[in-house]
Amino acid sequence: PFVRNQRRKVLWLIGFIFMFISFSGYLICSYLNAPGQLKLFWLCLFVFMFQIGPGPVVWFISVEMFPAEANGAAQGVASFFNWFANTLVFLFFPIILAAIKINTLYIF
Repeated sequence: PFVRNQRRKVLWLIGFIFMFISFSGYLICSYLNAPGQLKLFWLCLFVFMFQIGPGPVVWFISVEMFPAEANGAAQGVASFFNWFANTLVFLFFPIILAAIKINTLYIF
């Protein structure tokens, strides 16, 4: 219901702006060795704004791409590949992180 009342592009834009602000706040706190609670605040804000902004949009795209009779199957396939990709990231991230140094991740 909330997405129907708001425009998707506006929610995307707000989400991306606050994701940038929260990520920047986290980086500044990390640089200044701020308390962990402040870092946790910025991290929670980042996740919250991702869920408002770009997070759920992929589910709207698949609904609009396929006809109504194929929506269920399309959502199932999309969900499978989403979780499969998440599993691959979970498995290979520690290996990649060991190969590159942690400071490299700040550019992303």
